[in-house]
Amino acid sequence: MRAERSADEPLRVVTGDAELATEVFRRAFPGIGLRRAPDRPEFHFDYRRVGDGLLAVNRLRLRGAAEGRGVMTEVVGAARIRGGRFGLEYGRTTIDTAAPYLRPPGESVAMMVDVEVELIEVDPVAFALAAERLLAGSGRHVVLPSVRAAAPASPDLLPAWMRICDHVAAIAADPHAFASPLVRAGLLELVVSGLLATFPLTDERTSAAGTHVHSAAIRRALAHIDEHSAEPLTVGEIAAAARVSIRGLQSAFRRELGVTPLERLHTVRLAAAREDLLRADATAGTTVAEVAHRWGFGHAARFAARYRAVYGEAPSHTLRR
Repeated sequence: MRAERSADEPLRVVTGDAELATEVFRRAFPGIGLRRAPDRPEFHFDYRRVGDGLLAVNRLRLRGAAEGRGVMTEVVGAARIRGGRFGLEYGRTTIDTAAPYLRPPGESVAMMVDVEVELIEVDPVAFALAAERLLAGSGRHVVLPSVRAAAPASPDLLPAWMRICDHVAAIAADPHAFASPLVRAGLLELVVSGLLATFPLTDERTSAAGTHVHSAAIRRALAHIDEHSAEPLTVGEIAAAARVSIRGLQSAFRRELGVTPLERLHTVRLAAAREDLLRADATAGTTVAEVAHRWGFGHAARFAARYRAVYGEAPSHTLRR
């Protein structure tokens, strides 16, 4: 079993002190300085960061005006503006911040006025490794974020990316859910797959390789899922255990089983959660949310709905047996 990475202690700073805000901002984004606009007397800084070294979710609410100037570090970041005005320039290039956008590394200037902004960051090595697994067998390759390609590949892709952002923000706001290594591993893969689908982070080469997978490979994949369901597990790792490409594995699962590999993993984890609920003692303090988070289900309400659909009763009823 792999060593589990712990979540960092969440950071939350609310202050009207511009010097403290500058210090916090510099700590969160090394290389970028924050300067309060002298012509705006009002200043209120509310910053929150949740992460584990591989994935981080930042939210800044600023009342007043400020400038952020400096070098963005080497991360794969995507931001969205929830309100207010946020102008972003890299030299002579202006980034369109009206829609979600990539935050490439490099020298930049950000002008903020009464703004609320969210930034999801992925460690570049973790992003590259996850992207390689997800793209294996497709003939496509990862390219680094760039200033000239910071906008979504198509406006039609934005609704799905926004739903991913909403989901990630909701989980990050729940410390019990985010504490689960399974939940964080699922979030990382979800974010990377969403970034690859939404933004120009791959080249345009395609592969004509076949996707036929022998039944023995499916059995290997199923065995790996059963054996490692209690660990953070990605589609790429399942495909590697089955000794096939991700594309081939997904095609085979849909063709032979009618589900995706992740849907199968969720089914196995749901069954394991049911076993835990049946064995648990509600009088000892065990909760449905605790069991759900243990098995990688970040939203207790969604877990309950899925559980009821499969087993015909609420998980709370199972727990009270």
